[in-house]
Amino acid sequence: MGMFGFVRYIVTGLICLALASPASAAALPFRLELIEVNKVWDVGPHNAFTDLVRFQDQWFLSFREANAHAVSGDGDLRVIRSADGVVWESVALLDYGPEWDMRDGKLHVTSDGRLMLNTAAAPLAATSQRQSLVWFTDDGLDWSDGPYPVGEPNWWLWGVEVHPTSGDVYGVGYGPTTSHPRTTRLYRSTDGIAYTTLVPTLTSDPETGETALLFRDNGSAVALVRDNTGAERSLLGTSSGDYTDWTFREIDKRVGGPELIELPGGAILAASRLYDPVQRTSLSWIDLETGRMTELLTLPSGGDTSYPGMVWHNDELWVSYYSSHEEKTSIYLARVRVTEPELPLPAGTMRFQESLYPDNAYEAGATQIRTDSTLGESDLLIIGEAADHEKTLRSVFSFDLSSLPAGAHVVSVSLTLRADRDETNGPSVDGQFVLSLHQLEKSFVESEATWDQWAEGQPWDTPGGDFVDTPLTTLEANPYRLLSQGPDYVWESTAAFVRAVQTALASSEPLDLLLRTPDGEAQNDRVVYFFHSDDAGALDTHPLLSIVYTTIPGDATGDGVVDADDARVLAQNWLAHDAIWSMGDFNGDQIVDDLDASVLAAHWNGSGGPEGTHVPEPGSMTLLMMLLAAWCLPSTLTRRARLFCWPRSV
Repeated sequence: MGMFGFVRYIVTGLICLALASPASAAALPFRLELIEVNKVWDVGPHNAFTDLVRFQDQWFLSFREANAHAVSGDGDLRVIRSADGVVWESVALLDYGPEWDMRDGKLHVTSDGRLMLNTAAAPLAATSQRQSLVWFTDDGLDWSDGPYPVGEPNWWLWGVEVHPTSGDVYGVGYGPTTSHPRTTRLYRSTDGIAYTTLVPTLTSDPETGETALLFRDNGSAVALVRDNTGAERSLLGTSSGDYTDWTFREIDKRVGGPELIELPGGAILAASRLYDPVQRTSLSWIDLETGRMTELLTLPSGGDTSYPGMVWHNDELWVSYYSSHEEKTSIYLARVRVTEPELPLPAGTMRFQESLYPDNAYEAGATQIRTDSTLGESDLLIIGEAADHEKTLRSVFSFDLSSLPAGAHVVSVSLTLRADRDETNGPSVDGQFVLSLHQLEKSFVESEATWDQWAEGQPWDTPGGDFVDTPLTTLEANPYRLLSQGPDYVWESTAAFVRAVQTALASSEPLDLLLRTPDGEAQNDRVVYFFHSDDAGALDTHPLLSIVYTTIPGDATGDGVVDADDARVLAQNWLAHDAIWSMGDFNGDQIVDDLDASVLAAHWNGSGGPEGTHVPEPGSMTLLMMLLAAWCLPSTLTRRARLFCWPRSV
């Protein structure tokens, strides 16, 4: 067969293979970005239980001032006002008399244009009792219209909502507050004062309480109910029509002080206290179809915290809440940007990130190991060396790759970590040091791994982790300025990194990695890096492994089609050794040669489905012929090439 006969063979022998779709990822309808958060009030010893509303082009924020969280005898409700959300003035301090302690306040604008504040009071003589109350004001300044006792005694009308169409006021009360078990009831009122019972038992599970109620634009209703048993769960309810028939399902998140809002486009966002692994105030997406609650943003918070209010204003989400993370329990106001979801990932790209990708049930492994042998599982990954070599810290990772489709060829891979803080208080050295990523030779148990063992009773061969000394990939970073120069740090793809992933995939084993700073460990001064682990509250800060792959032979670029771009890659790397797929090594022998060219030719224009035989365009044909000419030169000829390029009689 002559050279041009071989080209004709290439053209007539082209075939297409189907590109397997990646495993589906959890499709988030939006993303959240914290614009800013400011402390707006800390006058009282304990400032808590907020709500927020826009009324007459002003911000109104209510909260309780007292000496403590619990009924203490001195709790009053304060209302403050602001034109811009920055400068605030107090406009009211409300109470029910010296023998009562005021509790949580809820603000709403009624259908007739008044501002309504619902709350409850606890008598000091019997602190488990509750009397629900309401005030009204026409201007936000004169609060003399109230208080009116509302609802049933000892059934705390905690979650109140004005129906956007009828103007009726609905409220979910829980009780009896004087005994157990406590359940919830749904009430309705035409004036916000006289309530009738609509659903006597809203939730049949005992020990339910605080309930956020939301009426959606389509007329349906949603309720998020706190479970008071201490279990890591809550109840999510939906209803429509006259709201007498509800369907509830259990969700695997424990909430406190919940609030709900429907964003433009119909997505449901919950703000609440979350408990596991630490108490915090967070914003979470509620998927009504699956009943799953996905945390998207953790607000700066901790300890005694939550009870938020939410308002959508000027294309931003405004969130009031309280927190004790700065020691004194104070009132905060956050502005949050809601952005479009990321574009669908191109075929052949898969992410691995705990609780997000490939789906929200995915579990990875990440923990720190350190010479003081402290168990390292926490919300932080710490890498480096303490001053005077007091301790050395490294981090290990494990990624299950089984979601990649059968026959996947890895084109590129990267690891991304989110910085947690600058090391200015340590302080670390202000300088650049190498952070090197290595392949671990042993898998580990996340909750049991230490400097000396990979699992309980199972020592490393070498303390500090058994890893391949030559790094897969490296980067330089300054621990002193880690956050300000980040916050995202990406260990980029290398041939060694790709080969490690491909080997793990072929052996059906997890990808196990170790991160250290070799030159940092050699310093006498402190060099310490802090990154978020897979136990961090905000899911999008978890360690992220990104893999570009293809299932089409000859697709060097991973774009899902075999074309001139792939031929160009192969030509540029012709006869390269130690090669990988993205260099044109399609048969895995680490050499780019005639065998790889035949693979590319046989699958020319192969893409996502069978489309028959395709003839390369003239420019592509020229490139292929140039490649084949180079391939057939005597100086680079292999026996296989000679058999193809010249007649056997030569």
